Amino acid sequence: MTVNVSKVSLGGCSEPGVYRGIADVLKQQQRNIMTRQHFLRTITRALFGLAIGFGIQTAVEAAPQTFLALDHPQAQAVMAVQRRVTPELMHRNA
Repeated sequence: MTVNVSKVSLGGCSEPGVYRGIADVLKQQQRNIMTRQHFLRTITRALFGLAIGFGIQTAVEAAPQTFLALDHPQAQAVMAVQRRVTPELMHRNA
């Protein structure tokens, strides 16, 4: 057995513009809920982004200077590869 309730009265008025369907009322409530969910999701993502940003900044500032220096052995290896490969790439036609 199904019951079809098509309109809900708001304020007890009988004017046509005052009636809204149950579906419209539920959709409005769902929009309000989704708006809150969207707001909370946005705030959460922003806070995580700030935490990650500050964490990366702190990690870079705390890194030893030899890790970022040009006399580091791995940096020397990369520069050697660049010196060997770059001239060939510069002479190629685009």
